[in-house]
Amino acid sequence: MQPFTSQLSLAYQVTHTTQLEAAWGRYAQLPASGGIGFEIPHNGALLGIASLPRTASQYVLALEQRLGERSRFRVEAFDRENDVRSDLFLLPSRVLLRPSALESHDYSRGLQFLLQRRSENRLSGWLGYTLVYARSRFYQVPLPLPLSPLGSNTFYFPTLSDQRHTVNLFASYRFKPSVRFSAKSLYGSGFPVDTFPPILRIGPYERLDLRAEKSWLFRRWKLSLYGEVLNITNHNNPRLAGAFFNPTTGKTTLFTFDGLPVTPTVGLVFDF
Repeated sequence: MQPFTSQLSLAYQVTHTTQLEAAWGRYAQLPASGGIGFEIPHNGALLGIASLPRTASQYVLALEQRLGERSRFRVEAFDRENDVRSDLFLLPSRVLLRPSALESHDYSRGLQFLLQRRSENRLSGWLGYTLVYARSRFYQVPLPLPLSPLGSNTFYFPTLSDQRHTVNLFASYRFKPSVRFSAKSLYGSGFPVDTFPPILRIGPYERLDLRAEKSWLFRRWKLSLYGEVLNITNHNNPRLAGAFFNPTTGKTTLFTFDGLPVTPTVGLVFDF
């Protein structure tokens, strides 16, 4: 199988400092089985299922505004649509459905905001926020009589990558030509642990890192000494270990591992 893929990108300079961008792409990925089918008994018949390439369509629309020579503000809307399809047939070769059956569909769409300043001297860095909705659903595949349908229709439900809010902050300040201080802050709302109601999410991820760096410039190389403290607020960012469902109470209990504690580090960097 060699699925056809294509991409398109356009940019329009609205004003001297404002640019509008749009992009579209169609992509495909071969299934893990390489498209080889398998057989299942179904209502006394032998039903064949051949996996087809997974397809994805991606759309981007962005507006970027320059704020002077070193700064910019960008807002971007994005959407990715994924489909999983299969060929169904009665052995040895009777095709049951044309076109192929749609088994599932999922999407990831949202908005991204970015404020950035680039400079080798004084203050540089960025602040970004992303809002994402990642959801999926399954479809029932109807088959000709006397065969019964396969699967069932579901509502859209969050996928395991449905992290609704993400905030990233990075700032760097050069006090002297050889001395730089920087800070990095990360925040992400909780990922779903299971995708069926009631949906459980692990706690949010929060982390603040601080760093100081001193450099010495030699004739053909540079030596840098840095000290850094990771997760300086000692926020507990749990990692999922497992989940237990109690049929008596109808509740699910989550088990987690502790995240990274406060971690001081020191290092040397050699640049040639």
